[in-house]
Amino acid sequence: MSAPATPTEEQQLAYGESLLDPVLFTRNILKTEPWQIQVDILRSIEENRRTAIKACHASGKTLCLGLAALHWVAKYEQGVVIITSASALQVSKGIFAELHGLIEKSGGAYPWPEALQTEIRFNSGRYIIGFSTSATDRDVGVRFQGMRSRSGHTLVLADEAIALSENHWTAIESLLAGGNHNRLVIAGNPTVGSAGMYYYDAFHKNRAQFKCFTISSFDTPNLIGLNLDSLLQMPDAELDNNPVPFLTTRRWVKERFDAWTDQSPQFLSRVLGHFPEQGDGALIGLNYLEQARMLSPV
Repeated sequence: MSAPATPTEEQQLAYGESLLDPVLFTRNILKTEPWQIQVDILRSIEENRRTAIKACHASGKTLCLGLAALHWVAKYEQGVVIITSASALQVSKGIFAELHGLIEKSGGAYPWPEALQTEIRFNSGRYIIGFSTSATDRDVGVRFQGMRSRSGHTLVLADEAIALSENHWTAIESLLAGGNHNRLVIAGNPTVGSAGMYYYDAFHKNRAQFKCFTISSFDTPNLIGLNLDSLLQMPDAELDNNPVPFLTTRRWVKERFDAWTDQSPQFLSRVLGHFPEQGDGALIGLNYLEQARMLSPV
């Protein structure tokens, strides 16, 4: 067997540039082509201290979090990524499943350590770790102790963020207290929301602290360029023309319109990625309550 070819100077330069840039890293090392909102989110994580994402179902948000996590520990020699969710299943079968798939897809393009079920560790100061915490756990802060990067390069990824408790958010905020290059990314499906909830407030009263993204089904690759009217007029055979079938499909969106209508809370949140104005049994819309709270002199 012949020895592997020595990388050329040009190849070494391209490799170095890929480590520095999250989009190049995604394309060249992880062998994955991000679509536009994923590109924007990856850039935001590099540039902004806090990033918030609300999205429709099957939007690719969890994959995007996985891309960011792998780039972070590849770029920073003392990089730490903490992945958390209220559900253990979401941690292991959500983001970490994406991480395992991306590492396998990258082949030998990067020297990854062994990927465990909820941990990828280079050494004691450079790792990705994931865990869940019950919303009723009063000692949640204990699980976060000592988990920040010694060099100030800590990335916290909170998926299905709408389900996290107040104690959970307090513990997460403690990780951002020290260091000049810490980052927080919160993501979820905006199925419920009200003033006072950390995730909801990131898009409302605390919006100035976050770079915010909304991913509608019509922003995703299978529906980009369409709107609801053009989708409803589409011949049935074209509904199954989905270039990326694991993302939101045309047929699913049409079926949800037929079942829910476009003004229902379910359609607004699960298809368009917006907080519903009100729940099914509510008399006063959440948007009106939020406006009243902001106008109140108290």
